Amino acid sequence: MVRSMMAQASLPVQYWGDALLTATYVLNRVPSKSVTSTPYELWTGRKPNLTYLRPWGCAGYVHDPSNKYGKLGARGKKCIFIRYSEHSKGYVLIGENSDRSVTEIESRDVNFLENEFPKRGEVDKDIRFYELDNLIEDSNLNTPLDVNVDLSGTSVPSGSEAPLEVNIDLPGTFVPSGSNDVVETTLLDLPSRRSNRGNVPRRRFEIEGEAFMVALHDADEPKNVNEALKSPDKEHWIKAMKEEMDSMKSNHVWDLVDLPPGRKAIGNKWVLRIKRKADGTVERHKARLVAKGYTQQEGIDYEETFSPVVRFASIRLILQSSHIWT
Repeated sequence: MVRSMMAQASLPVQYWGDALLTATYVLNRVPSKSVTSTPYELWTGRKPNLTYLRPWGCAGYVHDPSNKYGKLGARGKKCIFIRYSEHSKGYVLIGENSDRSVTEIESRDVNFLENEFPKRGEVDKDIRFYELDNLIEDSNLNTPLDVNVDLSGTSVPSGSEAPLEVNIDLPGTFVPSGSNDVVETTLLDLPSRRSNRGNVPRRRFEIEGEAFMVALHDADEPKNVNEALKSPDKEHWIKAMKEEMDSMKSNHVWDLVDLPPGRKAIGNKWVLRIKRKADGTVERHKARLVAKGYTQQEGIDYEETFSPVVRFASIRLILQSSHIWT
C-alpha cells in the first residue's frame, strides 16, 4: 500500500514514514477479513468517520487567517498533503518557501485538489488563492489584436453632436467606410483555467515487452539423493548432507523414542540447493533434511492443529496503541 501511494504521489523516498503513518491511519478505519469490525471501532467503541479522508500526496490550499498580506491580500498557500494530524482532526501539509526550504503546516482549513499530485519543486512558491483563476497560458494569446485608430484630419467643433468616426481593423474582418453594418465579434475561446495535465505513471514499475521467462530452478540441482550421488558434484553433496546431520545432532533436533502401536513414522526427504553469488558463480552446496508432514491424516495422526503466529490485525492494534500512549 505504501509503495502504491508513493508511486502515485511522486514524492521523494524520504517521505516513506509519512506514507506509512497515513496507511496505518486508513487501515485502522476499514474492515478486514480477520475481524467483523474495524480496529478503530473495537478500540474506541465508535464508528470511524471517513468523510475527511483525502488522497495522500494531493495538493491543497491551506487557509491563512493571519491577514499578513493586507486586507485584499492572499488568504492561502498551495501545499502537499503528507499525513493526518495526531493532535486534532486536521491535516499536515508541506509548503515550499521562496528559498527552496520546506515548512510543515498543520491545519483544518484546507481546500484540497484531490486529482492533482504535484512533485516537490512543482508547487509554485508564492501562488495564492486569488491567483488561481488568473493563470492563463500565454501560448493561446500569441495572435495580437491589431487596432488602428486614425484621428488625423478629423475635427469636432465645440458643442457639436457630430459622431467621431473610428475605423477599427480586426483580423479577418473588413468593414467598408461609411457602412452601417454591425461588426459581430466573437470572444476569445480561452482554455479551461484548471490544469488538465494528467498524472503520468512511472514506466519503471511496468513490465517491459522485452522481458523473458527465467527458470527459478537451477538446472544443476538434483531432485533427490540418487541424482546427487550420480552427479559430478557428488563429493560436495555428501559434504553438505553430513554438515546438515551434524547440525541436527548438535542442536538436539529429535529424541529417539519407541513408536506407539498401530502408528507409522513420518518419512523424510533431502532438499538440495546450490547457493550462488551475485555474479552467478557457485558459493556453496546446501542440503536440508525435512519431514513429510503432508503425509499425516487428520483424525488418525493428529486431532488439532496449532500455529505459533499472531493475527496481523492484532499487531496493528498493538502498534497503534503504543503510538497513542507515547
